[in-house]
Amino acid sequence: FSSRRRHTRLQGDWSSDVCSSDLLKSAIKLKESINDLHGLARDHDDLADIYNRLGEYPKAQGCYLESLKIKEGNADIEGNADIERDDYGILKSYNNLANIALSMNHFEKAKTYIEEAERLSGQQKKSPINLEGTRLRLQGDLQFAQGDYESGLESCREALKCFREPNRTVLHSQALVFLSLGRIYLMMANFELAKQNLESAYTIFENSQMIDHKIRAITYLARLSAFSNPEDAFKKNQEALNVARSEEHTS
Repeated sequence: FSSRRRHTRLQGDWSSDVCSSDLLKSAIKLKESINDLHGLARDHDDLADIYNRLGEYPKAQGCYLESLKIKEGNADIEGNADIERDDYGILKSYNNLANIALSMNHFEKAKTYIEEAERLSGQQKKSPINLEGTRLRLQGDLQFAQGDYESGLESCREALKCFREPNRTVLHSQALVFLSLGRIYLMMANFELAKQNLESAYTIFENSQMIDHKIRAITYLARLSAFSNPEDAFKKNQEALNVARSEEHTS
C-alpha cells in the first residue's frame, strides 16, 4: 500500500489522492498490528501530505503529530519507547507542523515549531542543510505573514543559499523560496524583483508538474500584472482557474 502511494507521487501523479489516502490508512492499520514503527511514522507523514494538499489542515496536523510522537518515542504503541530517537525525522516533523500552522494562520504555533526546529538543529553536530533551508523559508513566510518584510527577505535569502550548496541543488525547494521572495517583493512594490522570482518559481513548478504551486505562482503573477496591465492580469487569473479546473477534473 505504502509503496504504491510513493510510486505515484514520485511520478508526479497527484490525481488519486483520495484513493491513496485509503491505501495509506490500510497500511497504517497493518503496521500497527505488527509494530512496524518506522514504517508507521512514514505513512502518517505521507497521509498528512495528502490531507495538506486537499486543504484538510486539521487532519494533516493530526497525522504529523502522530508521526512526531513515534519519532520521539512517545506514542502509545508497544515498543515505541525502545526505538532509537529519530532527530532528523523530528526536525522534518517540526517543519511540516510549522507549514500547516501557517496554512491555518496559527502564527504562534508556527513560531513555536520553527523555534523548536532551530533549537534541535543547534544541538546537531551538523544540521541537515535541506531541513535548515526549509526552516528558514518557513520563518520567512511567518515574518511575511506578520508584516515584517525585511526580516522575511533575509530569512528567504538565507534559505536559498542552503538549496544552492554544492551537491544540494534541489530545484523544487528553490522554487518554493522564489515564490516566497516574489510575494514579499510584491508587497514591497519592488515589481521587477517580484516578477523575476515569481517567473523563476513558475518555470520550475511547471517543469516539475507541481500543479498546486504552479497555480499559486500564476495567481501572484496576476496580482503583479494588475498594477500595470489589468487585461493581462485577467488572462493569468483565467489561466490559474483553467489549470485548477483541469486538475479537479483529473482527480
